[in-house]
Amino acid sequence: MKVGQLIWDAYTQRVDVIFTDGAFYGGLHCGDTFDVLINDAWIPTRIELRWPDTWYLIDLELDDEILGLTVRM
Repeated sequence: MKVGQLIWDAYTQRVDVIFTDGAFYGGLHCGDTFDVLINDAWIPTRIELRWPDTWYLIDLELDDEILGLTVRM
């Protein structure tokens, strides 16, 4: 598994992952799964889009923006 951070890709208009080695995932799509680091624990989740422009993580009640979160996939 590779570890990275959720970022916004303005070109594709999608959330993407930049990995610690500098590589990009290539744009996340609804239903893509990964683990997110919350309070020092890896939590399995998937990403979804609340139309028209709000990306969120399933089963996680995050008050803050998801961009910047640490993920592994």
